[in-house]
Amino acid sequence: MSRLLHVLIVEDSEDDALLLVRELHKGGFDIDYLRVDDEQMLRSALDDHSWDIVITDHNMPALSSDISILSVKQTGRDIPVIIVSGSIGEEVAVNAMKSGAHDYIMKGNLSRLVPAIERELREAENRRAHREAEHKIHYMAHHDALTGVINRYGFEERLNELLSLSGQDIRHGF
Repeated sequence: MSRLLHVLIVEDSEDDALLLVRELHKGGFDIDYLRVDDEQMLRSALDDHSWDIVITDHNMPALSSDISILSVKQTGRDIPVIIVSGSIGEEVAVNAMKSGAHDYIMKGNLSRLVPAIERELREAENRRAHREAEHKIHYMAHHDALTGVINRYGFEERLNELLSLSGQDIRHGF
């Protein structure tokens, strides 16, 4: 059974993009994709659509993987970025990973693409579940379990936040 995958492909070569799409189809994905090749198109695509993953080439005439990674980070959404490139040195790849890329794959070794995407989708789901659990724990610590009304701890914390904006601190007053 096929899984639908929304993919933003940042690639200047239509042929290379089609190779990626073919590889994903072979891996069992139905693909909803858009190929972009400049920064304005990239930012517009990130604003206009919800993507599961971004696959970017490293070095293109009008764009680089660094700009792609930064653009994804600036959205504030947790979208995995995978670099697929024909020529990327190990040092460049390590720097890209440090700046936010989740993996890099050589164009000559696309057999790694589907497992990398499956892993990154699982990891993104784990991060989402973790954020939701943290939010729920925070809510439970600050609200009454029966009524949902803010409790004393939550009240004091919120009051201190508001007073700190005015330059006062009452933490030691209770």
